[in-house]
Amino acid sequence: MNNTANDEAIARALAHEEQARADAAAASAASSNRNATNANSFGIGIPPAPASRRAGPAAVLGTPGPAPDPVVTCPGFHDLSEFLVSYSQRVTCKLCHRTLSHNDRAYGCVVCQWDICANCATRPPPSYVPPTWSAGNTNANQRYPFGPVPLRRNQTHMCLAPCVLGDGMCVEMMVDSGAQSSVISITLAQQLGLVNRIDRSWRGVASGVGKANIIGRISNVICTLGAGHVEFNMDFIVLDVNERILLLGLDLMRRYKCILDLERDVLIFGGSGGVEVPLLPADEQHVNLRNALSNGCTVS
Repeated sequence: MNNTANDEAIARALAHEEQARADAAAASAASSNRNATNANSFGIGIPPAPASRRAGPAAVLGTPGPAPDPVVTCPGFHDLSEFLVSYSQRVTCKLCHRTLSHNDRAYGCVVCQWDICANCATRPPPSYVPPTWSAGNTNANQRYPFGPVPLRRNQTHMCLAPCVLGDGMCVEMMVDSGAQSSVISITLAQQLGLVNRIDRSWRGVASGVGKANIIGRISNVICTLGAGHVEFNMDFIVLDVNERILLLGLDLMRRYKCILDLERDVLIFGGSGGVEVPLLPADEQHVNLRNALSNGCTVS
């Protein structure tokens, strides 16, 4: 009797253990099926779609994906870069002439200064005429095989006044209202024979865009501006640079009440109604000082 009871208890325990293993296997299979379904819903394990149809990560989350490539080009045939309009810059579409708002999507070429809105980039207005290119201009780095059309960059010429130093050395005096002090280079001071007249107690370092050593200061340098129009005794800081430099800075401009008239390209000494000194035009700078000065001085 005892043996029979023991056998029944062992049989029940084995059956319970077998059922537990079966239940665990079924639960594992169900979990695997759920994971596979979820993975397929997010595209995991599925071969990727072609690039032309594949949505970016933003599209998975329900937000707009990458914008299509623009179908228009700038006048120079450069790549157009996508950007979002900033608060700090006014951007106007070159095609529809609409002023874009902050965070508007746009495309632009910084070389040509040519911007368009996202709408015109993919759907240009009927008035849009594609630019033409010139044959023979090739550049492998450009998006278009014909290369960019060369663009002319407007260069602003400097404000230079013809000046005679001493008894006949012709130089170009740069007029620079952003310079605190008027400057002469040590090279030019040597050519004028004024090295032994430098007050070296003014030694120091001049800093701005770059740095240069201040050797000292020269006073009462005779400067005749224009075609003998006006003569001044000027004071200059001497800089240790190799180039021939003569610069009229803010200190002397204030002393002589100078007015820089950029509309007429003249430098006026003595305030309104004073003596006018014409500035050198762009095509005569660094070249034709003798003609600009209208006298027989030696250009050195």
